[in-house]
Amino acid sequence: LLKSGDPACPKGQAYKPKGSKDEVRCTGPQIADMNAEAVKAYFSDRHFKITTQDAPAEVSAEQGSEKYVFSYDKLGDSAPRCRTAYAAPGLSWQELTARLTGMAPEKLKLDAPVKSGRGELQLRVEHATDKPTVHLGSCGQIVAPP
Repeated sequence: LLKSGDPACPKGQAYKPKGSKDEVRCTGPQIADMNAEAVKAYFSDRHFKITTQDAPAEVSAEQGSEKYVFSYDKLGDSAPRCRTAYAAPGLSWQELTARLTGMAPEKLKLDAPVKSGRGELQLRVEHATDKPTVHLGSCGQIVAPP
């Protein structure tokens, strides 16, 4: 893993294995590009509560006030059509978007398309200055979280 990187975590991130001084680079797909199974595995490893439903096809991951919802046409699709992220207090929309896409926060522009491993994603931000909600992709009309 030290030489080739870890394909199980999103490119642009890194970590130090327990008891090691060396850092392992992540080489896997960005969170925004993950299929439903990869999303479930990624967030489960981080102790998020995972909820899956078939109609509409969604995977949600929640931990405290931080929540991510990935909407698919069907759960077997290779990438979500819409990604919605609800920020924890104190987290900016730029940081939230960067976590999903791997883009540098300073390169992001409000409501401008964001590059992804699968092309450009439409970006829409609600409440940009206070507990932002980020929508990436083809999200259509968004309903507030329960």
